[in-house]
Amino acid sequence: MIEENATEYSNEHAPYFSILLPTRNRPHLAEIAIKSLINQEFTDFEVILSDNSDGNLTCREMVDRINDPRIRYYRTSGELSMPDNWEFALAQARGVYLAVLEDKQVYFPNTLALVRKVIDAMPDCKSVCWHNDILDDSLELPTLVHYVGSGEIAILSCEEMLLKLTEGLNGWSKVPRMINSVLCLDFINSFKEEFELKRFFIDVSPDICASFIQMAEIESVAYVDQALCITGGVKHSNGRAALAKSNPAQTEEFLKKIKNQNQLYSHVELKGFLMPGNSIINDYLRLRDHLGSRLLKYTFSKNAYARICLRDLIRSFSMGGQIRNEARMLLKYIRNHFGKIEIFKMLVWAVRMYSNVQVNKQLLNYPRVANVIYKLRGTNTRLYASPNILDASNDEKFRPNLNRQPKGCKLARLNEQ
Repeated sequence: MIEENATEYSNEHAPYFSILLPTRNRPHLAEIAIKSLINQEFTDFEVILSDNSDGNLTCREMVDRINDPRIRYYRTSGELSMPDNWEFALAQARGVYLAVLEDKQVYFPNTLALVRKVIDAMPDCKSVCWHNDILDDSLELPTLVHYVGSGEIAILSCEEMLLKLTEGLNGWSKVPRMINSVLCLDFINSFKEEFELKRFFIDVSPDICASFIQMAEIESVAYVDQALCITGGVKHSNGRAALAKSNPAQTEEFLKKIKNQNQLYSHVELKGFLMPGNSIINDYLRLRDHLGSRLLKYTFSKNAYARICLRDLIRSFSMGGQIRNEARMLLKYIRNHFGKIEIFKMLVWAVRMYSNVQVNKQLLNYPRVANVIYKLRGTNTRLYASPNILDASNDEKFRPNLNRQPKGCKLARLNEQ
């Protein structure tokens, strides 16, 4: 049964932004996300709150208490998978541009205002993406991992992004994944019609599949070199749970809702290799077969595939995950496909990777030392103790600004407030 709240925008009004907020059994997180939206300086938006809770722990009471007509509340069956919940929310959207705000994310107060300025400056732009800060609440003292960006806008070629991704899943911060971007709703509808698809958010990783679709069909995206969103709830992340093997029940629940389990390993050699990189590559290859077009020009080499899987194993091991079965599978794959010299090079690379992971892990516990090292390295990362994600988003020192426009923009000063 699907329940919709009675108070909503008039059907005659199409808001500029539709913000999809899919959630499940986490009203305390969803409320924080909604508060960050209510605080937006740009107000022409709607919130599609798709509540897939499977018990009495729902967002209904919170929505009634806030009583904002821009919030359109839907209670689903409670049995939807994460991609299905996203797709259901998408079906309700009426805005010009669409974004997904996870229940563990918040926007800065001027996020939508800045995105609107970028779109106004580039009227033909279909997609705008940005960097996300991370509030790591898995640490003893919650720490904000803040990206110090230039505020400049770059026009990124989808061809170049695909090349980086297939070389080693690099460059994710600049890839439009809906949880760090907005996308024209007309593009989504046209895409589904052209390829005769019933859905846009595809299993297994809907955010990543959305980025592959955009890179396949759009020439370029606008990238804002600034953090416009903070992602919290690291301990609730499905990807982290899979890597750390810390919450088998969470991972099992996520996987069992996937209608076709063959989608996990249908196009990759390592079957049963439960690591995020393996699943991402499989999603890419599935979409590549279906969409063709630009994706046919790029694929993962055996070397890139092995290193991506090895990198996941190293990260999992550093989190205390049990990796014996996956390690055996990957070792067999490496022995079958690489010579002694290639294996030696890969071993050297793995040692260097493990050392970097361990160093970075320790630095998270010493923000002052880390910031000095990051500055000396020229790294655009800074650490700040910040126990409250909403307070961090409202802190003036983290407030994003636009400093420079690309050629072809219509606005003279994008950084005007």
